[in-house]
Formats: sequence, C-alpha cells, structure tokens
Amino acid sequence: MRKIAVMILLQNQKPKKLRRVRQKKARNFGEFRVPPQVVLDASSSKSDRKNYPIWFSLVSDEQEGDAQPLPQIAASYLRIKDGSIPVSFIQKYLKMKLDLASEDEVEIKCMGQAVIPTLTLNNLVDLWLHTTTTDRVSATIGSSAKDFVMVLGYARKIPDS
Repeated sequence: MRKIAVMILLQNQKPKKLRRVRQKKARNFGEFRVPPQVVLDASSSKSDRKNYPIWFSLVSDEQEGDAQPLPQIAASYLRIKDGSIPVSFIQKYLKMKLDLASEDEVEIKCMGQAVIPTLTLNNLVDLWLHTTTTDRVSATIGSSAKDFVMVLGYARKIPDS
C-alpha cells in the first residue's frame, strides 16, 4: 500500500523543468564566420587553394596608344569558386560583359604587368602575394577589405605588329 501511495504522489508532482544548456554562440565575423586573422594567415599558407574561392576586383586600365579605352564594368568584386581555371575565363567574362567580338581583344594585367591567358588564378594569386608586403597586417571587423583583394586591370589589347 505504501508503494502505491508513493507512486501516486510521484505521478501528481509537477515534473522538474530541465534547464536547457545553451551552446556558446560562435563569434560572427561577418557573413563567413571566419576570424580576420585566419584570413590574413591564409595568405602565407601553401595549402591546396583549389577549394577556396578567389575574390578579386576588375578595373579598367588606361589605354595605351590611340585605341579607345574599355568601359568599367558594374561589378566591384568578383568571386571565382575554382582557382584552377585559367585567366582566359576572365577574358571570356569581359568579352560577354563588354559585348566584344573576341576575348583576344582584352588583355588582363596584374600590378601593371600583362598576364598570359593560360596562367591559372591560383598561380596568379601566388604571384600577387609574393609582390605584396610580408609584414603582418592588422585589420578590424567592418573595415574595408580593399587592401586584401587582388586588383586586376583590363584594357584593349594592342595588336602585335
């Protein structure tokens, strides 16, 4: 009888509320949730870059000679998901955006130097990183990333004579 009374008493009691344990919220560093230092340190690592997107900016360069300069495209920053593609894909993109007859009409430049179309974007990033400062650069959340983005120039290609 006593067991039955204890069981009835236990059934009538309100169940204890279990406290939910909140997981610590990951610090949000913008859209990517990657700490800025990791981004800065990634430039010095020689890991396999084909899995990482490449961000760059395309800027219309001043035209040499008498040729008419190409207009600036609207997109400020571009992202390529696969860094193993050649620079010629950027030429094809510009051909489409600028309504050119051929991708051979446009020349891609990195830091003022013409880039061969068969060079992969990963190799181009490596060249760009080797010419930038090796000093550790500090960045704050919300600051501009323009100093960390590769800028590629484009201009009308001067025909070989």
